[in-house]
Amino acid sequence: MNKVSEIIERCKDKTYLNQNKTFLKELFRQRKSIDCLKNELNGKRNYFVLNILERIDYDFHLIIPTLEKKYITQYMYASMFWLYKKAYIDKKQLEKIQENFRVMKNFTKMFEDTENHFLMFRIENDRKLQKIIKEDYNNKTIPNIKILPNFEGEYVFILNVDSLFDLGGYNDYDIDDAKEMISRIKHEFSKFNYTNENDSYNINRIRNKFHYSTMLYNKVDRILNNKFSKIYNNILQVKRKGVDIKLVSECTILQLLSEITFFRYETISYEDIYSVKDKQEEYTKIFIKNKGKRIVIFGEKDKIEYEDKVYYIDIKYLNIFNKIILE
Repeated sequence: MNKVSEIIERCKDKTYLNQNKTFLKELFRQRKSIDCLKNELNGKRNYFVLNILERIDYDFHLIIPTLEKKYITQYMYASMFWLYKKAYIDKKQLEKIQENFRVMKNFTKMFEDTENHFLMFRIENDRKLQKIIKEDYNNKTIPNIKILPNFEGEYVFILNVDSLFDLGGYNDYDIDDAKEMISRIKHEFSKFNYTNENDSYNINRIRNKFHYSTMLYNKVDRILNNKFSKIYNNILQVKRKGVDIKLVSECTILQLLSEITFFRYETISYEDIYSVKDKQEEYTKIFIKNKGKRIVIFGEKDKIEYEDKVYYIDIKYLNIFNKIILE
């Protein structure tokens, strides 16, 4: 067993994997390592290795092989199809790759079998998510929650951030300072009239102006068990997989804009935030804009009243949903 294979074996230990992401990413970028990884994608451990690489935010284009004869196998095709379904390669790239596999006997059946295997794997994980949620809620808070076993189509995640960004009820000097800082940011934003989508320059300018508040934000995040950074890290993972993210709140747009500035939700644009004081009207606007997409709403069930083919999930499940449904 070579060094790379030994290290991959060690990655079965999640603690080792989480503590050595930078080392692993650098190691797996080396030429010899890339050759070993390609061989792994061509074998029984292919999904295991792909999941490791995803967790360290690896550049998958490094391991897409020039498809010489030794790589024309069902294992390698399954690996390439996994990359496509996870949006690391696009449809045109997949179609180009498929051309190489058409030399295989019964290639059409292999394509179908690979896709069916992938879908069945996702459906099984979907059942796991449903079980986790139902056990946690004990079938009381959300008795009728249903996770649909259908994984085609685009997703839109709508995050209700009222409870997430709420700093009320805390007796701490740093949190009081954070509230004051958000008020200052809000005052700065109030100087502009945000009625359309062309004011990104002013928004970025104000974000840069208040960059000095990063240290205060880090203190508050630590006090509250990193809840802001954990959610944002999951948002980044979701966005990387091509999912649209919308933030909604019962506060004003100005307040929400100030909060995402302080909490460093910097990839969220002005066009993706909504005030839902008039819940029915505002949610309807979002749904109409995203007609045909699969909508997942993260928040508190009693604040959202819409039931037609829409997921309703507590925001604390964003991490689970990201790992299982989009895996």
